[in-house]
This record gives sequence, C-alpha cells and structure tokens, in this order.
Amino acid sequence: METPPPVTEMPPEPPRQPALSLFGRLSNIIAAPSETFDDVKASAGSAANWMVPMLALIVIGWIGVAVVFNHPTIQQQMRDLTDQALQKSFANSNLPQQQQEQAKETAANFARISQTIGAYVGLPFVVIFSTFFWGFALWLLGVHVFKGSFPFMKAVEAAALCNVIGMLDSIIRTLLILVMGNVFASPSLMLLVKGFDPQNTLHGALGTIEVFTLWILVVRAIALARLSGTSVAKAAVWVFSIWVAYTGVFIGLGAVAKAIGAHFSHPA
Repeated sequence: METPPPVTEMPPEPPRQPALSLFGRLSNIIAAPSETFDDVKASAGSAANWMVPMLALIVIGWIGVAVVFNHPTIQQQMRDLTDQALQKSFANSNLPQQQQEQAKETAANFARISQTIGAYVGLPFVVIFSTFFWGFALWLLGVHVFKGSFPFMKAVEAAALCNVIGMLDSIIRTLLILVMGNVFASPSLMLLVKGFDPQNTLHGALGTIEVFTLWILVVRAIALARLSGTSVAKAAVWVFSIWVAYTGVFIGLGAVAKAIGAHFSHPA
C-alpha cells in the first residue's frame, strides 16, 4: 500500500503593513519620506491626500501674510519702497510738487491694496500651480524617462505631500521677517548680504538659494525615485535641473523687465 506524499504546508504570507493615515504621511515626510512615498504608490488614491496639504499650506501662508502686513515696521518698509519707486518715476517729471504729493498718496494707497489682494489671491494660485506642475513633472519623468508605472494622480499626491516642507518654510520665513524687520528676509543666502536690494539681480539670485527649497527638491527626488524605481541620484539630477531651468528663466525675465523699465525711465 502506497503511502500518500506528505502534505507540505505553505509558509504564511508576511503580514502586510497597514496603509499610513494621512496624518502619518504628513509627519513622515520629514522623518521617513521614502516610507511615505512607498505607501503612496501601494495604496489606493484619495483626493484628501493632495487637497489637505495644499489647503494647509494656503491657510498657513495666509496667516503669515496677515501677521506680516499688520506689523508696523513692515508697513513702514513697504511705504518706503513705494515712495522710492515713485521718487524715481518723478525724477524727470515737470509736475508741481503738490501734484507729485497727491500722485504719491494715490499710488501708495493703490500699492497697499494691490499688495494685499495679490498676497491673498496669488498665494492659492501659486500653491495649486506648483503642486500640479511638480506632479506632472514627476509623472512625466517617472513614466516616460525612468519607465515606471504609476498614474498621474499618484505623482500629484507625492508632490502635494512635499508641501509639508513648504509649511515649515512659511513659518520660519514669517518669523525671520518679524525678527529682522525686513519683508524680504528668508532662510537663504540673502542673509549673508548686507543691504539686500531686491532690484539687484545677483541679490535676487542669492535669495532663491534657501534651505527649504533645497530640502523640498531632495524630497521630490526621493518621491520620483520611489514611484519609478530609479535611484535617488538619477532622480535628483532631473529634479534639480528643472528647478535651475525655471529659476533661471524667472531671474532672466526680471532682469529684462528691469532693463526695459530703466530705458523708458531715462530715455536718450
């Protein structure tokens, strides 16, 4: 009588790690970004994963704007900047002094209103555009350059989660502005420049090289690497190249606009 072959038991499958909560993802962006993006890739998508970080950054930014714009020292600095700009525009003007003063007062009121509206309205646009721009960049590079396989909205989730670093940037920037009494203060190389001049192209370039910008670029590179399966080094080359390219474009456009303005202010 033949004996039946022994029954081999299949080893139990290792327990699957539960998906991180939204709060867990947000906090892990700082402590363990790789784990967060692995979880994003493996879990089902959710609108809250990208909407909540964007809304949180907008609200924190609005609070910072309100605090800064109501600070007496900053208010005076902004008035001084407006007066300096108007003084330059009136340098070659033949307007009587009284009309110049009236024009300055009108322009100052308009500048204050436009700055306030621009800050509150422009901030959501910048946050939303930046999130989807980087989401598209991560998806395009991950799928078409590094041959990964993940949907576009996974990349948007990853880009939105990086806004946690933007929240820290907003808080630190607000505190620096209040402490230094300078609306242009930021955790960047501009802190090494005495008499920072936003109209100076070199000073403006130094202001773009800041701690939180470099941090968020590294985290975006980690996101690209984990979603696509490439190395962080290769991902970082692409992410930093994109940042250098569009930052250079904006600096160049600013320099051109300044040159055009100078030409029309001082015609030959």
